[in-house]
Amino acid sequence: MSVIVSVVAENTDRVIGIQDVSPDMIGKQIDPVMYAKNGCPLMEPAAIKTLIETIIPLADVLTPNILEAEKIVGGRIKSVVDMEKAAKAIHTMGCRAVEIPIVVIGGIGKENAMLFQPMGIDGLAVASAVIAQPDIKKSAADLKSLFFGKEAVNEF
Repeated sequence: MSVIVSVVAENTDRVIGIQDVSPDMIGKQIDPVMYAKNGCPLMEPAAIKTLIETIIPLADVLTPNILEAEKIVGGRIKSVVDMEKAAKAIHTMGCRAVEIPIVVIGGIGKENAMLFQPMGIDGLAVASAVIAQPDIKKSAADLKSLFFGKEAVNEF
């Protein structure tokens, strides 16, 4: 997996032009995904094996979605306990523990939010669970209340 940071036009004599890729686009490239949340594979199957056996042991931080974590550990994840087991299994593969804030991202809504609450998260990143609702401000306040208590809603 690579990230393009500049595009260069050159020949054997000289550099004709350089165009840097925007920081926003660079950030978008630093998000390799094995599986979309609908289950569609986004990597060649052979690349997945290499990712699991070669790349993951070198990683400091790994943020797989549930389908990716299931593939990495070779098992189903249906609960917070399953998530914790998967995290421990991934850690034993060589990923080093790093002290970072825990932020839950993607696929979170009122129907499954409480699965993540016991993890002691520091932040929450949601999109469709808020913007796809008729009352965006209310849906954001409801989710914030679930995770951080009613008093946190007033800070919104």
